[in-house]
Amino acid sequence: MRLHRTKTEDFQWVPQATLNLATDFFRSQRGINFHEDADELDRFEGSGLMETRETAFVLRSYPGYPAGTVTVYLPFELTPAEVLRSIEDVLRQLEVPPSAVIWRRSYS
Repeated sequence: MRLHRTKTEDFQWVPQATLNLATDFFRSQRGINFHEDADELDRFEGSGLMETRETAFVLRSYPGYPAGTVTVYLPFELTPAEVLRSIEDVLRQLEVPPSAVIWRRSYS
């Protein structure tokens, strides 16, 4: 499902997987810029809007999350099957091993 939106604010984001990698890894090893921002819950460090072959995603790190981790957020509209494919696409695109995933939303 390709979603045609152009800003992070155009989406309702849902956390889908947490990676045991810090924002510094993505900055230095993958060239991804992070910025400080806030939502209705808290302040966070977040990436800009990125895309896989099927959908958009963002990376975020909140102060209350485990230190040295980044969470992959996907659009609310995705089905469980699309979420599973999209997480695999994100990992492949960012060249992150599946072993870096320390939490994944369950759809059982």
